[in-house]
Amino acid sequence: MKEHENVAGEPAGEVRRLRGRVAELEAALADQERAAEGACEREETYRQLLDVCPDAVVVIQDERFRFVSPALPTLLGSSSDAFAQDQSPFELVCPDHRQWAREYYDALIAGKDVPRTIQLDLIAADGRLVPTELSAARIRYHGRPAEMILVRDISERRKAENALRQSQAALASIFRAAPTGIGVVRDRVFHQVNDRVCEMLGYTREELLGQDARMVYPSEHAYAKVGREKYRQIAERGTGTVETLWQRKDGTIIDVLLSSTPLDPSDLLAGVTFTVLDITQQRRAEAERDLAEQELRQAQKMEAVGRLAGGVAHDFRNQLTVVKGYCDLLRQESSVDGELRDAIEEIAAAAERATRTTEHLLAFSRKQVLRPEIVDLNEVVASLHTPLARLIGEDIRISVVTSPHLAPVEVDRAQLEQAIVNLAVNARDAMPSGGLLRIETAPAVLTASDVRQVPDLMPGPYALLAVSDTGSGMDEDTRRRAFDPFFTTKDIGKGTGLGLSMVYGFVKQSGGHVDFATELGRGTTFRLYLPRSGATAAPADEETRTEDLPLGTETVLVAEDEDAVLALAVRVLRQCGYTVLPAGGAPEAAALAEQFEGQIDLLVTDVIMPEQDGKELARRVLTDRPDTRVLFISGYIGTDIATDDLLEQETELLTKPFSPAEFAEAVRRVLDH
Repeated sequence: MKEHENVAGEPAGEVRRLRGRVAELEAALADQERAAEGACEREETYRQLLDVCPDAVVVIQDERFRFVSPALPTLLGSSSDAFAQDQSPFELVCPDHRQWAREYYDALIAGKDVPRTIQLDLIAADGRLVPTELSAARIRYHGRPAEMILVRDISERRKAENALRQSQAALASIFRAAPTGIGVVRDRVFHQVNDRVCEMLGYTREELLGQDARMVYPSEHAYAKVGREKYRQIAERGTGTVETLWQRKDGTIIDVLLSSTPLDPSDLLAGVTFTVLDITQQRRAEAERDLAEQELRQAQKMEAVGRLAGGVAHDFRNQLTVVKGYCDLLRQESSVDGELRDAIEEIAAAAERATRTTEHLLAFSRKQVLRPEIVDLNEVVASLHTPLARLIGEDIRISVVTSPHLAPVEVDRAQLEQAIVNLAVNARDAMPSGGLLRIETAPAVLTASDVRQVPDLMPGPYALLAVSDTGSGMDEDTRRRAFDPFFTTKDIGKGTGLGLSMVYGFVKQSGGHVDFATELGRGTTFRLYLPRSGATAAPADEETRTEDLPLGTETVLVAEDEDAVLALAVRVLRQCGYTVLPAGGAPEAAALAEQFEGQIDLLVTDVIMPEQDGKELARRVLTDRPDTRVLFISGYIGTDIATDDLLEQETELLTKPFSPAEFAEAVRRVLDH
């Protein structure tokens, strides 16, 4: 019986095992069905996402399309059927990019380190090129390696980039070509500057970039002041503009107008852009205009004060006539004696002093009675040398420089002498510790431009009398009031304030002009321009004959930019037997000196010429020909010429106008020196 149960039990156990296995399979199948349903749901979700995604997704396997999302046909204007599974994706790439794309693809599938994002132009159905950005990744597709590529249309980005590039190019062009200085400063350090800033400062761009902006300011005070004012304005209205001073690399100070705007208004530490204008010439022109206006107002004021002074002086003279007349009558009375006569004499003396004051007022108002005569200005100056030396004292040296060919002037000699004495006394008072008084005469020519701001003054030839001192100079207030009647800087009882007024009136009434230059601590120079007398021409039969001129055989190089003067000089020299090398200016003369193979014994050159002056020409010639003598000729003479080291050493100066005899004698004198 037990044996039968064992045999029968074996089938029952197998059945149970099979049933269990079936249950497991049914459960696994159920799980697979549920997973398949989930995968279908996910796939549907993915497809829906791909349908609405603006970027295209493609899968490439074996260099063939395996999957293409709807965005790609839309991007290229093609139908979905256009992307067959056997189509090569490289056919969509712009021919210019195709070789590079293939090399990139080969490197990608080979696992090399390549960028995951690249840009390529694809060909649309209508033949246009579509700029795209491709992002690639290696995946497995249906169990095999493949490449999934995200394709993004960057047409708008490309347009924006092109527009930005063009805008940046335009800004860069403006930055480079702008006549205004432009730059960027961060943390007060130069980060960008254009060419105009470099030209303005004399630095190269490399010398400026990375440097602290304070390097262009002449002082720490100026730098700090600009910073405070500029950032105050920026805080108030978003931009700041200040006038300040900059210092060029060569040390020159320039006026600039500086404007700054923050790069980021919300963050002032991000830096500022700035523009800068060099307004030095503008400020100089304004200063010159202001000076001209001041001079015109001063001339107008002097005219008005002169009329007033003249009226007062005339009325005062009437009263003085009465006082002096009665004094004379009382003097004739025999009964007047003793203390009464002494009192009358004191009144008469006071009346005389008042009369002289009145005469000074009349001189200032140009209504005094002048007794003009033909006067040799040089002789007047020479005759005053000794009296002036006694007047100003031993601690002040007197230097007299007179032009040897100065034309006479027609003035009141007594008034001229008094004017020189007044100027000398003022100079003495300005040099209490001693100094130098210089009196100089020279011919001068005032042009229409020179006399534009001076009423009643005519252009033409004048004789110049300059009186200079090395004293204390004048401040601005004193300078403006120097010629005012009764204005004086001297202590009470030590001056009437009429000395310069008398000089002003005398020169003006004589038809001339007076001005002065002064600087605190550097002295003052008064310049009196007196009209030359017309009675200067000598009779024709008294002229020196050319055959009496001193002769010579030397070679003379003549540099003169005035054709008529050059022709005269050449003619005189040739008549005297000299070999002449004429030149119409300094460059031509320098070239002649270099090319001429013989010896040049003498250089005759005008001092003032265009392109290069005569002093520079002389230095050039003497460098190569140290034995050459030099004779300067000039239409005017000033301290800057007369005291030049070159003129004082191996040269001589002949002042125009000169006669042939004077010229020939000067040439011979220099050659024989």
